Amino acid sequence: MSNHIWRLLSNKKSLWIQWIHAYRIGDRNFWDLPVPYDASWSWRKLLSIHHLVRKFFFFEVGNGENISVWFDNWCENGPLSEVISRRSIHAAGFHPNDKLCDIWHNNAWTWPIERHNLYHVINNTNQVIIRNTHDRLCWRDLSGNLCPFSVNIAWNSIRHCATDVDWFYIVWFAHCIPRHSFVLWLAMGNRLKTHDLTTRQSALDDHHILVWDRVRNKMQLQIQQHVCSDVASELAHITHCKSARVIEAKLLLGASVYFLWQERNARIFKNQTRSVDKLMEVIFSTVRLKFMSLRWKNSIQAQTLKASWKIN
Repeated sequence: MSNHIWRLLSNKKSLWIQWIHAYRIGDRNFWDLPVPYDASWSWRKLLSIHHLVRKFFFFEVGNGENISVWFDNWCENGPLSEVISRRSIHAAGFHPNDKLCDIWHNNAWTWPIERHNLYHVINNTNQVIIRNTHDRLCWRDLSGNLCPFSVNIAWNSIRHCATDVDWFYIVWFAHCIPRHSFVLWLAMGNRLKTHDLTTRQSALDDHHILVWDRVRNKMQLQIQQHVCSDVASELAHITHCKSARVIEAKLLLGASVYFLWQERNARIFKNQTRSVDKLMEVIFSTVRLKFMSLRWKNSIQAQTLKASWKIN
């Protein structure tokens, strides 16, 4: 969405941009548009995120011909429309569509003197330098640095940042099975709604413990825990390792949590059950199919692992 707003404000040459300017924006400024109830979802979404992204779009002043003096973000005080109302703009003899070059001449505002005392933001915005260059739209990140727009920079500026967790590379890695990793990610945050292996119950279901014990033996790692987060903590010291044995452990952990969660849902909502042997068959066959799609190194460990999974 931020990319679309960037293209609109930059007035990129495309049929879509021209259509939007002709039939949606017209003679108004993008930041001044209300959110219509009868517009398409995409257009309403673009307008509804004004408050999230507006502060990041910043104009470097050139000749001032493409900068809305009221609605664009071009000075450190922010958009002037946030402190100066439309009524005040009209009362001073100006128009909401005025550009910066229209009211700034000879290094001074053409704003009436009596209004200077009313709006101190005008007095604080007295360092405008009009140049004989084009105005440049930039992205201003959280540190206040101006840079060209990119989706990566925009995402890092807008998203909520939290501290890194030690189990990240256990859940997400190059050879993961996405649906397994997603459910495992939910489990690590205690966000699964059903009572499965990942919950801290006083007495875990014997059925699930038997499944996990077999999976743990297959991993051939010294793991003593049954709770998902505790298992991940025990694996934390090898998260960055890319050996075949570690990849096997990660895939088995993800598949176990996924199919145990699936089994518990089937029992609660469908009254269906599978035996331990059937669950183990599903888990191991899924991991084996994933292994068959990988490219193996010609190492002793890799060949041993292929033999244990009966992969030619």
